[in-house]
Amino acid sequence: GSIGGSDGDATAPMVCGPSTVQTLRGRFMGREVALLLFGEAHEEAIDLTRQKCITHEYCGWVKHDVSKTGFDPEEALASQGDLSLEGARKWAERLMKRMAESDSDDESDEDEDDDDDDESEENDRGAFLVFEPILGRGRQVKGCATLFPSTATLSESFPLADSAIVMEYGDLDVEARDFNRRRLRGEQIPEEEHDALIDRRKQRLFESERVEFLDDWLLRQAGRKDVHLRLLTEAPVHAEELELHVEPSVERSPPAHECLRCVDLDSDADSEDDEDPDDGSGAYMDYFTRRVAARLPREHVRGVDP
Repeated sequence: GSIGGSDGDATAPMVCGPSTVQTLRGRFMGREVALLLFGEAHEEAIDLTRQKCITHEYCGWVKHDVSKTGFDPEEALASQGDLSLEGARKWAERLMKRMAESDSDDESDEDEDDDDDDESEENDRGAFLVFEPILGRGRQVKGCATLFPSTATLSESFPLADSAIVMEYGDLDVEARDFNRRRLRGEQIPEEEHDALIDRRKQRLFESERVEFLDDWLLRQAGRKDVHLRLLTEAPVHAEELELHVEPSVERSPPAHECLRCVDLDSDADSEDDEDPDDGSGAYMDYFTRRVAARLPREHVRGVDP
């Protein structure tokens, strides 16, 4: 989410990061105090740094450089001749939409097991389109279009003509697409690499759209001489702040009240969807905590997650 210009200045950057903001102001021990409560929705940092901070991915056709390798014709979902390149794209999108709707109807009518559910979502995850020109030139060229599932494998055993065009339907954000593919393959992205990527994406958003993220805004406030800033985060308490010992004279703590034991577990940052790249390591809150904790005195940042 994003909030209006900071510091009461209409020309100040929009602030992106928190999903909700509540401010309580008053005086405490002779000081003017502002308590800012920020809510967050476990958004991925890679998604928050998309264009205009809209977390939804925008999909479209991206030209795929495959040299002369092609796909096994047996894997084709459908083929259509006498189409222009633009017509081939539209034909493929209509077909993908119909297939996705059909899969959705099937799921609502029958109780399928997990494997079938994963397979039925295939058409929502993307596809490959091969366009082979036959007649004409420029925009007037027409040819044959073949749609393949996103799981189709390129192979030198099925070479394509030099004039063939291969396109992939997927995330138009190239950085996010490549990053998420690596995670889907099970690759563990180092925190340093992840944070450097987010830093670059934030900088581009600031330069192009005047968007400032919550961590940058907070650090900017901390740099003011007239502000005393302390941060409490939903994060584990630091080991240095804990003291574990046994008091023989103290009885064991009683179990929590039943009303507390019935409370649902807090939402987690990862996902149970095998096709979801969210592996629990890229949450914006984790990035925020790492960045702020590295730049503020340790005693100014506290974790309060039980």
